[in-house]
Amino acid sequence: SAILHLEVKNPWATAERAALGLAEPAVQGVVFVRGPIAPRGPLAVDDFRPGSDVWFYPGLTPGATPVELTAAAHPGGPADVREPAVSHDGTRIAFAMRRTADDCHNLWELGLDGRGLRQLTFDRCGPGLARAVNRWPVYGPGDRLYFVSNRAGHADETGRARDLELYRLDDDGGATRLTFTPTPEVNPSFLAT
Repeated sequence: SAILHLEVKNPWATAERAALGLAEPAVQGVVFVRGPIAPRGPLAVDDFRPGSDVWFYPGLTPGATPVELTAAAHPGGPADVREPAVSHDGTRIAFAMRRTADDCHNLWELGLDGRGLRQLTFDRCGPGLARAVNRWPVYGPGDRLYFVSNRAGHADETGRARDLELYRLDDDGGATRLTFTPTPEVNPSFLAT
């Protein structure tokens, strides 16, 4: 899950924001995935767990009604939706989605209002193709999107699985590989101001 503009009541953080000329953020709500529990191991990337969606719980008022955001993103039936990330301005959500067992996890983006769905990565899977994985999106500096993928196709340090590397989504729809290690990268994050 991701919390939109979490208000921090820490005096040090408040002083830092003031020194940078930033306003104190207000809580807009919580973004989360509701559905079957994903595999426990972070490297179990081939599992398909259909029946999940991204939801938005507006505000922090008890009794508010959560809003399902991604149901229309998979009209062919239940999908495996994971790892929502909220843009710095709190208007967009990136997430990983696999629509069918024969599909790949690709990245998608959607407005917090549920509009503007667009696919960001386009790896193909199917008979005779290796299973590509694009997951763990995170908005970084400049609101650029970063993610983890096994698209490079080389083996990890065990030699039994495809390695996971960190990528940056480029403006032209391509991706730039940022890490070159045999150790899998998972769940990237950035320190926020």
